[in-house]
Amino acid sequence: MAACPADYSWARNKANLDPCQLASRLLDVCSHKDSYLPVIEDGVPYKRLAQDPCSCSSPVYALVSACDDCQHVPFPSWAQWSSGCPVTYTNIPSSLQNQYEIPQWAVTKSAVMPSYNPDQARSIALALPGTIAATTEVTPTISTTDTPDATPTSSPTSTPVDTSSAVATNPASSTSDSNASNASTNTPTSVARFAPSSTIGSNAAYSIDMATMGSALGQNPSQPTESSSDANSLLSASKKSNKKGAIAGGTVGALIFLALLAAAAFWLVVRRRRSRMAPSAMYKARYGSRPPTSMSARPFGDHSTLAVSSLAHNNSSSNVLHDEESHGHTPLSGVKTVLRYTGIPPSWLDKKPKLPSRNWLIFLSVTSSVLGLYIYDRRQCKLIRQSYVDKVKHLADVPSDPLDAPRKVTVLGAKWPADEDYDQALKHFRKYVKPILVAAAVDYEMVQGKRHGDIARYVAEEVRKRRRLDAGLDEDSEVLKALPTYKTPAQRRQKELAGGYVIVGRPTFKEFMAGLQKGYTSGLEKVDAEEALARELENDTHFDEPEDPRDFGDQETSTDSSKQSPIGLAQSSPVFSPYAQMKPSTPQSSPSSAPSISSASIETRAPIPPLPPLLLVPFTDLIGLKQIPLMIWGFFNQRHKVRSGAEAGYRLVMNRTRPIQVPDTSASEESASEKASSILNDLDFDKEAESYFKKSMDEFPDEVDDARKKYYDALPAKLATARELARGTREPTKAELENPPPTEVELRAERLKKEKRWRDDLEGWNIIKPSQGVAWDPRFKDALRVFVDPPEDDNVTQV
Repeated sequence: MAACPADYSWARNKANLDPCQLASRLLDVCSHKDSYLPVIEDGVPYKRLAQDPCSCSSPVYALVSACDDCQHVPFPSWAQWSSGCPVTYTNIPSSLQNQYEIPQWAVTKSAVMPSYNPDQARSIALALPGTIAATTEVTPTISTTDTPDATPTSSPTSTPVDTSSAVATNPASSTSDSNASNASTNTPTSVARFAPSSTIGSNAAYSIDMATMGSALGQNPSQPTESSSDANSLLSASKKSNKKGAIAGGTVGALIFLALLAAAAFWLVVRRRRSRMAPSAMYKARYGSRPPTSMSARPFGDHSTLAVSSLAHNNSSSNVLHDEESHGHTPLSGVKTVLRYTGIPPSWLDKKPKLPSRNWLIFLSVTSSVLGLYIYDRRQCKLIRQSYVDKVKHLADVPSDPLDAPRKVTVLGAKWPADEDYDQALKHFRKYVKPILVAAAVDYEMVQGKRHGDIARYVAEEVRKRRRLDAGLDEDSEVLKALPTYKTPAQRRQKELAGGYVIVGRPTFKEFMAGLQKGYTSGLEKVDAEEALARELENDTHFDEPEDPRDFGDQETSTDSSKQSPIGLAQSSPVFSPYAQMKPSTPQSSPSSAPSISSASIETRAPIPPLPPLLLVPFTDLIGLKQIPLMIWGFFNQRHKVRSGAEAGYRLVMNRTRPIQVPDTSASEESASEKASSILNDLDFDKEAESYFKKSMDEFPDEVDDARKKYYDALPAKLATARELARGTREPTKAELENPPPTEVELRAERLKKEKRWRDDLEGWNIIKPSQGVAWDPRFKDALRVFVDPPEDDNVTQV
């Protein structure tokens, strides 16, 4: 292995290793191989052979370059050395920094960047204290054998100096000599050489004394070198062991400190108790006589009198006075005595409890009251819910057929007016009613109304589908009939009647009744709402062509075109529009289906079959600043909502119903009012919740009209731009190229979408507004039923 001469001793580290030896050891640890730097004979510098954190670090580059320089070989620059490294490092891994001392000049940027500077490195090294003097010249060891396990044939030679200086200069020579006998008896280890860039001859090889590197790395030179995985585990284990050792040392030190502190406190307490003696004994020990015992004297044992008399006899008794005054306090015992010697002020130990101040009393009273109300309310909520769960949980254990579906109900939740969160009604159901249904193994399907009128349209469409199926206009598909769980319409109808509808809140109830009325009073023809609206909108004048002669070529064409209908104008436009392709035609039905539809439409006043029972769940959504007091009250009174929801779920599970109750409209107005006051009117369900609607909802129709007017005012400009770009009458601007404006087709589709939303919103608001009553049809009286509370002793339900 190469070694630097004596004049390069300034480059050695604190362990007296020259750059060649130190670089070899670092490369050996990082590459997990027995690497070393052989002597350069052909004048070619060393090259980097790996991409590990050591090879790609500037300190190893500085050491290898110093090894090149001490052999009078030109060394590469840092850019040449680090080319090909995915990541470069300014220092060696932290796990090796404590094990291998890197010289200060090797980590100084001015001595390494952009290339190794020997003069700068030498000046940095000599400026530091403890630099090794250049007193010994070492000759590199050369082996002429070609086997990797060859031992050194000659030891390093030095100039004629004493033995001690030679050993201090090159410790590797002594280590090599001491391990020579071990290398002859043990199995040789495989050596991986860090070769120079030129090809090494077959009759020359370079070896390193593995005993020296093994001792530095903490390895046994007689054993084989560990694999790369073992080296990695060794590095990670050493890093973890350092952390564990620090933690364990700190813990043990803290325990020892606490034990010593407790022992010292105990020793002081015992010593103080033993030092106490009677005043008479103290007086006799100091003055050789008994204290005075006349009747006029102060009572025996008065420490203050004793101290004063002692001070009169001898000035040295001041210490006794100090001790006695210090013992004038009430003696401490037990825990207080031990705590007194831990640094706690004595005033804290002698402090007596007292009433807090006025401000503290106010604070503690308010916080404890609020916390007590919250805890009490939530505890009552759990108890109420659990009591109803215990009443119905036995129904979940009833055996059923494997192919039989459980009882299923439909949950309807409409959007609360002026609340952007349309899911509030179903949140109320999931929080207060759902736990009871789940405990009783009752399935449910939730239908959410995202906008006003969605629930009404859903119910109306479901009623029309059922009517078409009952009339024979529609039938189940063959795929549905082939399923093993298929049930006939009559069986499905029976299953629906066994379930029911869960209606949450007053707006949902109004939309449900309106949809029910519309479904049983409208015809059975299949009507596409968007197509019908498109036909209605295609006859307005918003998309008409302007009467401009320049658009038609001459006056005659302009006159003829002005007499055309809007549809003809749309057809003459070069812009494609799906609505322009529609021709007004009378819808024709097939001869076979026309009689059926007409007969079914005539029977819109026929009796309504029984409908699934209704579960009416009260719900109020508080919105606005004025409702904050009620919100606070409701936060601390959730138990009332829990009880109401649990009772509603219990009514549904027990499946007890009654006919819906409404006043008789055929009676006179006075008798109707008397009946309404004497009997229950289900149409007034949760009517007081309408008083919590925001007042701003009264202006909802005006807001829709304003939005429609604003849109149509801006539409002509958008339409003109779209037609100009489509006909090529002008070039698009830079802004239009970046953000292309909508075409006429897109504008028509946008207008259709907006019109549908505006009309649906107005239709939904007209259903749920407070001034509008609940939709009613006299035929509903015999078809609708409502869930009621079961008798107290009724524990069986029809599932």
